[in-house]
Amino acid sequence: MEKKIRKRSNKRTRALKEALRLRVFVRDNWTCYICGLRVRDLPNHPRMATVDHIIPRIKGGSNEMDNLKTCCAKCNNDKGCN
Repeated sequence: MEKKIRKRSNKRTRALKEALRLRVFVRDNWTCYICGLRVRDLPNHPRMATVDHIIPRIKGGSNEMDNLKTCCAKCNNDKGCN
């Protein structure tokens, strides 16, 4: 009897949908909630727009709008997962 090999779930499958990301950016007026600077939706830009979870997923946070904030990549990387 052959064993079925389960594929490990890819973290990218849990990534936010593009439409949800854009709704968060528009709601937050494309402004980082940590430093207050305007962010850009450009890859590899120092102030690239990212979506940050207020309550991290690892601590039970969800992908609901009220748990998401606009954050620049620099601030998001600097703060880490608290």
